[in-house]
Amino acid sequence: MDGCQSPSSIFLIKTFIGSNIVALGSGTPYMYSYYAPQLLSRCNISIKYSSNIALALNIGSSLLGTFAGVLVDINPRIATLVGSISTFLAYTILYICYKNAISSILLIFLALVLVGYGAISGLYSGMKVCTTNFPNHRGISGACPVSLYGLSGLLFSLICRNIFKGDIQAVFLFLLIACSLMTFIGVFTLDVFDYNYIKDLESKYVLTDTISSQPELAATLSNSAEDEGSFLKHHMSDFTESFNDHAAHHYRTESKSRHSTKIARFSGELTRNSRVGSPECIVNEIADGVHSLLNKSPGPSVSSVNELFSNNNHLKNNLVVNFKEIVKNDQNIWDCVKSSKFLLYYVIIAILQGIGQTYIYSIGFIVQAQVNSMSSDNSNNNKPVDTATIQATQVAIVSISSFVGRLSSGFFSDVLKKRLNSQRIWTTFTASTFTIIGSIIIIRVDPTKHSLANVYKSSIIFGYAFGAMFGSFPSIIADSFGTKNFSKIWGVCTTGCLITIKWYTAILAQNLSNYTQPNESTCKAGVKCYEYTFYVIRLNAFLSCILILFIIGNTYHKAKIN
Repeated sequence: MDGCQSPSSIFLIKTFIGSNIVALGSGTPYMYSYYAPQLLSRCNISIKYSSNIALALNIGSSLLGTFAGVLVDINPRIATLVGSISTFLAYTILYICYKNAISSILLIFLALVLVGYGAISGLYSGMKVCTTNFPNHRGISGACPVSLYGLSGLLFSLICRNIFKGDIQAVFLFLLIACSLMTFIGVFTLDVFDYNYIKDLESKYVLTDTISSQPELAATLSNSAEDEGSFLKHHMSDFTESFNDHAAHHYRTESKSRHSTKIARFSGELTRNSRVGSPECIVNEIADGVHSLLNKSPGPSVSSVNELFSNNNHLKNNLVVNFKEIVKNDQNIWDCVKSSKFLLYYVIIAILQGIGQTYIYSIGFIVQAQVNSMSSDNSNNNKPVDTATIQATQVAIVSISSFVGRLSSGFFSDVLKKRLNSQRIWTTFTASTFTIIGSIIIIRVDPTKHSLANVYKSSIIFGYAFGAMFGSFPSIIADSFGTKNFSKIWGVCTTGCLITIKWYTAILAQNLSNYTQPNESTCKAGVKCYEYTFYVIRLNAFLSCILILFIIGNTYHKAKIN
């Protein structure tokens, strides 16, 4: 494009690889369940404080995530530098507390806040870079760092289990070095390409899809099927320039200055039309741009295109819808937050993120409850069970299934939007459905039969559901509100889980306490230790399904009217 140079392959490869390394090093909040029981035991902290301590991770990643988002939108390199320092300080504190058996809830709370903030700074930086630099593959490119973030728990738990065995002190020392260095790599690799170029590229992709999906228009513009691709390739930038110029004039969302001679000849009467914004005006102006181009290019006659634009209502509607899709993006934060769509997204994310993270943070206690119930059963002649190994295995299972969920949902969300002309949020509906199934499976066992089989099954399901939500929702947000303020908006979106995680973990802590004998430190009642918690979770997941179906139906209804 005139006045704007496209990013080099080296630039894109560097930023993509850097984003994924940073995300992989940032996912250690999912290691919490690996070391939490041992940390609390070593520091002599009662299990009743477990929900408050787990909340610290979410204060860092959700409440402070909004601040991280602001910093990422300013400069992702600065954000990763701050994240690297936070991670280093966090694991240094945990290392010192564990080594010296310091019984300080405040210190551990502070350390976990820093773990959460350092992690989310790295993740948001990677997401911002990938969703912005690769606008035509936003679902899968954005899902890659998110997927590796979820896989991080598996990688580090396997390393720690095989190298350090049960030495949690060595685990903290390893994490403070490895995670800090991996996040620090972003200081040298992360960057976002020229914003104006990205916006033009987004418009180009939308218009290309629109014109290519109209056989009559594409054939008319090309004069023959063989020339269609060539015509679009050579002249789509001119369509895009006119499209964006009209958007900038009417909506004032960007203060871009366009001086290209192509715009002068292509835009024509765009800024002088008194009916700016009406569907007829939009179509007429785009048609005028096509005519201007045709007058200067070998191809079909202006009259043949006139006939298409005047008689094809389906074509008109598609152009209007796609025009609105482009110009609605990049609203300011307040316009986004006060919209009904944002509020619905906020509630859905709060529910599903809260459920997923509660399961991840609490799986260690769930395993302990089942293992302890097995050892306390006099009729059970099973051999002693290695609780630490089972905890590490659960972390690995959740990480793998979360990775698969994030990556597959990103891919399928692209397929839904680009190939099937459907809505990305169907992937989130699938995640909600899986959450309901998982909450049924984990408690669907005879309480007198103490088994870990259902825990393994539910870890797969909850991990996949949590990953599927996180793999597709960032691209849903980017499509709905744009990429310019993406990190800020996503940061605000994820603050809702502070309430839900606190609520779910408090219910679980109370559930565990209710079935813990006065002279015992752990619950030995098996499924009863967490049965009510997952009943509440199931109801909340069902509510998210209803909200998602409402969004899908409302969006479909509006599109049909348009």
